[in-house]
Amino acid sequence: MVAEKTIIKRRVKPRPTLVARRCITALGLSGIILLSGCSSYDVLDTVADTKTAGESIAGKIERKIETETSNIQYVFRSISSDESKEKNEKIKQLGERPTYDATRYVDTSKCDIKKANEFKTERASEKDVMQEIRNLMISEGIFSDNEITKKGDIVNIDYTATEVNQNEPFVNVKNEDRVVGDNLFPEEIDRLLVGAKQGDVIDVEYLYPNDYYDTTYKGKKYDYHIVINEVKGMSLTDDVARELSKGAVVTAVDYMKYATSMLNISNENKAAENNLLILEEQCMITGYPEDVLNYDVQSAIINFYQESAIESMDEMEAAIKRLGHKSVDGFINKITDDTTRKLEEEMKIFALAEKYKVMPDGDKQNAYDAAKENLVKEIQKYGR
Repeated sequence: MVAEKTIIKRRVKPRPTLVARRCITALGLSGIILLSGCSSYDVLDTVADTKTAGESIAGKIERKIETETSNIQYVFRSISSDESKEKNEKIKQLGERPTYDATRYVDTSKCDIKKANEFKTERASEKDVMQEIRNLMISEGIFSDNEITKKGDIVNIDYTATEVNQNEPFVNVKNEDRVVGDNLFPEEIDRLLVGAKQGDVIDVEYLYPNDYYDTTYKGKKYDYHIVINEVKGMSLTDDVARELSKGAVVTAVDYMKYATSMLNISNENKAAENNLLILEEQCMITGYPEDVLNYDVQSAIINFYQESAIESMDEMEAAIKRLGHKSVDGFINKITDDTTRKLEEEMKIFALAEKYKVMPDGDKQNAYDAAKENLVKEIQKYGR
């Protein structure tokens, strides 16, 4: 059965009409109906055989689905039936995703890759590079062997803040990391962290000014008791460079050059990806490969059912509500919207890749990522 195709002539991100949306929902649900004993396309085949004159295919689908499953919950009840559970393994695979020619559904005639250069590449500054290195050191847990703290180092501390003449501390914190110089403490106290070492204890009294923004502290005097548990040096040393690079780079100077080069490449890729978005906006969606959209919606619904380990209709409704949806219909509409957006993005990337002859061969599963990467490289050629 060949579904009708709606040609969209406006240069906006098109969405299925209300009738079409309901049909897409029905098409997605038809894939689940097989759980109660039907073939995934039995409903649609029956529709194709109807003799109703003057009725669109979309109308036939909608009427047939409404007749056989007027309550969407019926379909979900079939999912949780014992008979359906026995067939759970059968629906884990819908078969291979249908193939399609994106150029049939996307008009790229007004796309010009030579003009997709609004975002320029910014060269990485030394400050930017050092911040990236700091972030990596923290995420990898690799620190320099600084015995004495300096500005920018991290200290792990325990501390209390007790208002003068009070017995119990107002603040009592254990094992907190603080960056020396970030002034999370009042500046006068933060300065005392510079030059500290592991095991040091800092006791200081601090009077907050009368114009202090927080009324809890405003005009009050507090005793601070700070214990330095650990010093995590944030200097880029040769040892740190070796650890971060897994031995590939042996000096801090060379690692700085390497990190600068990598950050420049990253910035260039980000600019090209932003320019690719501009190029995508120039595309016009003219229709949808409905068998692919149907397949994707079915897959999304079935994946939700399987991953949620649902045993009853009540559990289904509860799971849907936890996601913020008020009804099953709203949930299905959200799946349809999300699936449509993803397919539109894929269609544009494939159509552009065909236009600029960078469509990858081979692995279909990774074709989208490869096509996008190839387009980014192509944009970079024109941007240089």
